[in-house]
This record gives sequence, C-alpha cells and structure tokens, in this order.
Amino acid sequence: MANKTYKSLMKMWLQQATLLLMGFLGLWVIDLTIAYSFMIGGLIYLIPNIYFAIYAFRFRGAQAARLVLLSIYRGEVGKFLLSGVGFAIAFTLVKPLSVLALFSAYIVLTLAQWVQLAKTSE
Repeated sequence: MANKTYKSLMKMWLQQATLLLMGFLGLWVIDLTIAYSFMIGGLIYLIPNIYFAIYAFRFRGAQAARLVLLSIYRGEVGKFLLSGVGFAIAFTLVKPLSVLALFSAYIVLTLAQWVQLAKTSE
C-alpha cells in the first residue's frame, strides 16, 4: 500500500474509531445495552472495511492491473463475509441486543466515511 494512501486511510479509520468511542461513551451514560450494541455495530462496520482496504490496495501500477483487480474482488468478498459473520454473531450470541443501536452505528459510520471521502476529493 502506498504511503500516502495508507496515511489517508489511517486518518480516516482513527476519526471513525473516535466517533465510535464518543458514541459509546455518550450512550453508556444512558444505557449499557444500547452502548455496547452501538459499539458492536461500529466494529461490524470498521473491521471489514479495514480488511478490504489492506487487501485491495496491496498492488499498484499498470503492470499489476490484473493483480489490483483480483485484490479488489477478493477484498470485497472478504469484507462481505466478515460483515455477514459479524451480524450473525451479534444476532445469535449477544443478548440483550439493541438492534436500533447496532444499525445506527453502522449507518453513522457509513455516512461519516462518505463525508470524509467528499472532503478528501475537494
């Protein structure tokens, strides 16, 4: 992964993790179940995205175009599987679970990433 790309991704992940931690701490005051459900939803978002980025951006350049495309495909499949397994584990093993808080964290981090990418492209 190129150094500049890696630094940009690390900054974005750190901001998302900070947002997740702030949400967790704020909700912890209200209700522990809502707080840990929010944290789990955020982790279900973050971990597969980090996996995808590390896997997809391993190769660069025109000569490695086939490897780049293959890495993106494999990274996306891995991201999809990790997300599915994360939700399956959350719904089957975590009791009690606030489904609203879980999906809220997932959606908040998705929106945060869109905003971060829009600011980066300006």
